Amino acid sequence: MDAWYRIHWTFRWQGGPFDAVGTVDGRIKGVYTGCSWGFADNWQLTDETALSGYTRYTVQASLKGVTDLEQHRTDLLAKQQPRSRGPSRCRSTCSSVIRHGSGTYSSYSTSTEAVPGVW
Repeated sequence: MDAWYRIHWTFRWQGGPFDAVGTVDGRIKGVYTGCSWGFADNWQLTDETALSGYTRYTVQASLKGVTDLEQHRTDLLAKQQPRSRGPSRCRSTCSSVIRHGSGTYSSYSTSTEAVPGVW
């Protein structure tokens, strides 16, 4: 195999960040990736239960209202190359908003660090 890539898209709508997850009736559907429950509430984003069981907030937006549509491409074959046993330099932080059954909101952050030789 010469090439293997993971491609995903991100965009902004009303100033908030979203991961594109598809299209619905000619509109782009995105999952809100910001940390403000106020944004989700103010713009009346649709709450959906993700496979993980957490609530995620989505929007179906006209392309005219979308800005900063960007493609992200990850070379998966490069990730399979042997890594040194030294300290990892790959870190990522993810933040999101969780809606609890009581209607209260909280935000959380998770950090991941690549383990040498594992992906």
